[in-house]
Amino acid sequence: DRGLVAAIEDVGVSLAPLRLVVEADGLGDLAERPLPAAVEVAVFRITVEALRNAARHASASSCTVTMRRDSGRCVVEVSDDGDGMPEGAHAGVGVTSMRERAAELGGVVTIESLVSGGTVVTLELPVGGGDADESALG
Repeated sequence: DRGLVAAIEDVGVSLAPLRLVVEADGLGDLAERPLPAAVEVAVFRITVEALRNAARHASASSCTVTMRRDSGRCVVEVSDDGDGMPEGAHAGVGVTSMRERAAELGGVVTIESLVSGGTVVTLELPVGGGDADESALG
């Protein structure tokens, strides 16, 4: 009931010593144009899984979650400074569930292991509406 950003930040506390930064500018209009409930739940669960993977499997010390809403979609990026995914790694239960949860809502999850180290998990979900001029989630 405190909102999506606060809920994600609360999860970050439970993953200490992982440092978490959540960037979600322009959330003031959520009361007027809230995310659909199914989208909000998917954003929360997929983001939490990405954070847990960073803390448990990638030896990450910090993660940044950036959220925005534009062009009728919600975009969330979870980037970490961990080890990245090993070459040829197969998707486990967590990654598979993130992709399935996004697909159920017509969205997609992509995972990129960076050459410089770390991983970026990107979630894109349709939210409808003509919000092409919006630059932030909400």
